[in-house]
This record gives sequence, structure tokens and C-alpha cells, in this order.
Amino acid sequence: MSAPERSEPGNLEEVAKALSNRGIVLGKLGRHEEEVATYGDVAERFGGRREPGILELVARALVNRGIVLGHLGRVEEAIATYGDVVERFGGRREPTIVAIVSVARDLRPRLSGD
Repeated sequence: MSAPERSEPGNLEEVAKALSNRGIVLGKLGRHEEEVATYGDVAERFGGRREPGILELVARALVNRGIVLGHLGRVEEAIATYGDVVERFGGRREPTIVAIVSVARDLRPRLSGD
């Protein structure tokens, strides 16, 4: 386990937020493959955490990943990513996570033609 994963939850949230922001900046620079990878990294590194603030960042990173994948024409991957959000976070009760799951639920059928 690397140092960030052993850190205190507040520090972990800052690391997750910084990585998410890196993804946003990469997108603005047109570096979309790196953006997708960065959002995936957020999910991989922090998806097993229990803290609501960190889980919110993971859910948001996954939705952002799905959006970018859709724009890149990688529709099946985008649909799978939205499904992952619903599966991982669909039972959460935090209002912000519920809202993020709702976005994933709304975006998935738009790509699949349902």
C-alpha cells in the first residue's frame, strides 16, 4: 500500500480531490486519454474507502470518465462505467452521492439508445 492510501482520511480526500482536478485540467488541455486514465486511477486508488467525501469524489470521477468515454466514441465502456457507478453507489444515502448516481442512471440509456 502506498503512502497516500495509509494516510489519514482528510489527507486522502485531498489526494483524491487533487487527482480529480488533474483529470479536469487534462480534459481542458484536450488530453482525453490521460483524463480517462486519471479518473480511473481515482476509482482504483480510493474506491475501497468508506468516507463519504472520498466516495463522492470516486463516484464523480467515474461519471466524468463515462462522459469522456462517450465523447471519445467508446460507448460500451461509457455504459459500463455508468453501470459501475449505479452498482457501487446506488445504495448510498448521502444526497450528493444520490445525485451523482441519478446522473449516471440518466446518461446510461442515452448512450445505449434505450
